[in-house]
Amino acid sequence: MEFEKIKENAAIWMINRNWKRLTAKRREFEQSLFEHSMVELDAIIQLLPILRKPQHFNLLEDEEKVLLASVIAHDIGKERKEWQGYILGKSGFISDIDPKLTREIVPLLSNSLGFIGLDEKIIKVIENCINLHMRHERTDAKIVAAILKGTDRWKTLADIVDVVDNFCSAQGVFGGLTSIERSFLANHLKFAYHHVNIRGVSTIFLHRAAVESFSAKGWSPLVFYGNATIYVCSAIDNFEIPTTDEIKEKLSSILNEAIGKDVTNLIVGSPIANILPKPDLFDHKEVRTYLEHASKKIGKKNYWKKQDDRQILKDEGKKVAQKYLKLKGVDVFSPEDTELQARRIAEAHPEMMVFKFFKAMMSKDLIGKEGQKIAIKEYEEILGEDSWKKLQSTSTLMPAQDMAKTVDLFWFLPGKRFDLKVKAKVDPFVKTKNCNF
Repeated sequence: MEFEKIKENAAIWMINRNWKRLTAKRREFEQSLFEHSMVELDAIIQLLPILRKPQHFNLLEDEEKVLLASVIAHDIGKERKEWQGYILGKSGFISDIDPKLTREIVPLLSNSLGFIGLDEKIIKVIENCINLHMRHERTDAKIVAAILKGTDRWKTLADIVDVVDNFCSAQGVFGGLTSIERSFLANHLKFAYHHVNIRGVSTIFLHRAAVESFSAKGWSPLVFYGNATIYVCSAIDNFEIPTTDEIKEKLSSILNEAIGKDVTNLIVGSPIANILPKPDLFDHKEVRTYLEHASKKIGKKNYWKKQDDRQILKDEGKKVAQKYLKLKGVDVFSPEDTELQARRIAEAHPEMMVFKFFKAMMSKDLIGKEGQKIAIKEYEEILGEDSWKKLQSTSTLMPAQDMAKTVDLFWFLPGKRFDLKVKAKVDPFVKTKNCNF
């Protein structure tokens, strides 16, 4: 059977019956009748290649058609106006099983799916699976009637529909696993899953990497959730679970395919928000590239405005410079001092971004506790005692604070210490007559 064509025909049939605008689930979570039925159809399509194996149910083609049609129409009674009133809290309980409606739509649905010329006995089995898939509907009289009208396998098929319905109705990945692992299908199937912490756009790539990694091992994705996927295979299969490294490698490949090798723009964020928004995409081998990109994230600040053919220091620049001088312990300063330090700070914005990003990528979450210990030791060997503590006390971009606690420490380092061939030169931005630093 062509499952994709069946899905397409089923979707058209549901849309024509307005199922996208009708409610199927509302308590634990809300689903339209269209969405709920399509999820179950996807699930049974993944299960059929397993269930048809001789070691399991050895399904015949007509029995597969029964399951497909039954899963699609198992909630047909929910399209009635009376039941929609009940689910929306406008009226009392009413059963979602309507034998008369079932009898009317099964031949129509079968033809829409391309199951032309089904034997009347098969039609009756589909009706039984729809009307009796829920256990509370299986009265003695209904069961006897079903036996007389259907085949000796109708109950097994109805039970499969019931398991799929309960599984797809469960809330979340763990509710779904609990439901199906407690069912009679658990003796025939083996399950696995992946679960992710939702971060944003990167989660989409991570989901895809996990799905492709599991699929490469032979697993079939059964149900997708916003934060997880459940996979299935035959109980007789011995498929391996992909390792974390295998999923990481697949993720890297997908990212290269989707956005090219340069993911720097995703890694280096905003200095006034999140400087490292995608830590799950961080690659330690690209640190130099990230830091260079960070330095270009903000240009040298312009604190001046034109006035009468002169450059006048803006109020913003004055405030930043004066705050900086106070942080350095200078209480009395002249307009010249203010302008000089404003120029230094304006020039230092690219370096501020580098320190911001460096601080973020040296977090315990990214490099671990032991890794951070090494980072602290190396950092303070270069920039001096307590320099790490000063770095940690910076937050979002605050130029006066960043200048005093990070950039100054860097700018005051002697070039000879790093084998840099530079001539000794007095930087006019380093000292003012009132500043002892």
